[in-house]
Amino acid sequence: MLRFFTLIALLAAVALQCAHAELRLPSVFSDHMVLQRDAEIRVWGWADAEDEVTVTFAGDSVTAKADKNGRWKLELPRKVASFKPQALVVKAGSNELTIDDVLIGEVWIASGQSNMEWNAKRGVQPADQKVIHSGPVDGIRLLQVPKISQGEPQNDQPAKWTLCTVERADKFSAVGYFFARQLREKLDVPIGIINSSWGGTPIQSWIPTEGWKALPSVEQLLKLPTEKGKVHQRQHTALYNGMIAPLAPLSVRGFIWYQGEANRREHAMYRDYMEALITGWRTAFKNENAPFYFVQLAPYIYGKDDPTNLPAIQNAQRLAAETIPKCRMAVTTDIGDLKNIHPRNKSEVGRRLSLLALKYAYLDYGIEGPEVAEGPWPRKAHTIFENIVSVGFYDQSPLKLTKGVSLNHFEVAGPNKKFQSVNATLEPSSPFSVILDTKGIDNPKYVRYLWNQEWITNLENKAGLPASPFLIDVEPAK
Repeated sequence: MLRFFTLIALLAAVALQCAHAELRLPSVFSDHMVLQRDAEIRVWGWADAEDEVTVTFAGDSVTAKADKNGRWKLELPRKVASFKPQALVVKAGSNELTIDDVLIGEVWIASGQSNMEWNAKRGVQPADQKVIHSGPVDGIRLLQVPKISQGEPQNDQPAKWTLCTVERADKFSAVGYFFARQLREKLDVPIGIINSSWGGTPIQSWIPTEGWKALPSVEQLLKLPTEKGKVHQRQHTALYNGMIAPLAPLSVRGFIWYQGEANRREHAMYRDYMEALITGWRTAFKNENAPFYFVQLAPYIYGKDDPTNLPAIQNAQRLAAETIPKCRMAVTTDIGDLKNIHPRNKSEVGRRLSLLALKYAYLDYGIEGPEVAEGPWPRKAHTIFENIVSVGFYDQSPLKLTKGVSLNHFEVAGPNKKFQSVNATLEPSSPFSVILDTKGIDNPKYVRYLWNQEWITNLENKAGLPASPFLIDVEPAK
């Protein structure tokens, strides 16, 4: 009989222990983190079912009740930027968690494939390596999300925030590091940068289900093939599920993106894929106006690939930046490496992304952003005289020739779409126009620029930012 009651007591103790859920936060809340300034501070986690959970930070306390599954979420009031290390304290009954050394500043998520993943340890230009190895950067915090592919959205991932030490920075996204470093210097606030990238992966892996459903043109492409239980990193939504979903709905300023090599043969759909991605992420992070800045692919010889695939996807990227709100593109047609798909000049890529952020993302802060943040952007092409087509660019900064005596790599075609190389010159009377000699081409209908993976631009603006490949229609003479 004694054994019987002892067994009952043991079973009861086990049942009680199983019923007790550990008070827990997702790993994105950890020591050394940065919280987004001037935004609702969203905090969430797990506790016992129907427990009251109180979160205290910077003098404010908010209480929420866990649901029947033990999940809870709440929002703390907005805070201004601060370098003062503070504690975020979470209490539920007798349980308590403390997250120390929390700063308030700017939080950005960096994502994409190998060129975003690429770090100094794998090889960057000597000048970049010297900067990264010069010492720790006070006020920058890093979060490196591990490579995880999943069939369903996950609620956590194992990585935690770290200080920006030389050792950590050496293994972190070089583009993300230099982007954060520029913001840290120009804004003088703490910067939190989250790197969630995976080399060789297509954009489809990063698009959440909600993003696919938001666009009829791509929704029918949402299929989740299984591989005997294994979820491959190239499957639709797999990397969003494993590497982005666990971070949401953290308040962030915005996103930087460097991807497209794996989709260069899908250029016809890439602009729509971008919209699905951006819509899905903005929804997940509860910010429909979150800035999304990305890097256009650089010139590179893709073996025996069709040499027009690269400019075609570059043009699709240009169209995405042109048509999706709060979306901008950093052009790298002048700093690529035709023999290396991973160009080593990562500091300039990070700087160009930071130009976009400083010009467009902080308009409400009264900072003096760059006068010009983008290279020459085509506005329209139209026939002005017989055999003469004018290509007009937006008047951000006057055009200039970088090398040689004439502009190169402009082509024009008639209705038959048979493109021919044409002579191109800067318009003497207009600093924002290029004049094309179309003699021998009947009824010019299309203009394209840099339409070969090997071609390097020699057109930029006075700010030193290069022109992008493009394909546009020619308007007839009026």
